[in-house]
Amino acid sequence: MYYFSMSEKYFVVKNHNFLWINKIYKVEEIREIVFEANGKNMPNCLRIITKDFRNKLYPAGTLNIKTWLNLRDTLGFNGITVRNECIAKYLS
Repeated sequence: MYYFSMSEKYFVVKNHNFLWINKIYKVEEIREIVFEANGKNMPNCLRIITKDFRNKLYPAGTLNIKTWLNLRDTLGFNGITVRNECIAKYLS
């Protein structure tokens, strides 16, 4: 399971179980971030799509709805497009 942090210039992906896994993306290289769920047995996931159209999916089942919404607001504030496909019913 993954969790995320963000600074002014970087978006960081970390793993709860494997502490040595750190994936760092420059904010300027991110084209879009998608919140999605892949079926009933898969947790909510975050997909990062870069400007060169590479993408990576990160399952994040330990994040609650409030955290997802805060992440969406933070990403939007930093100019990153967020497409929400799994928690749309919770948005106002």
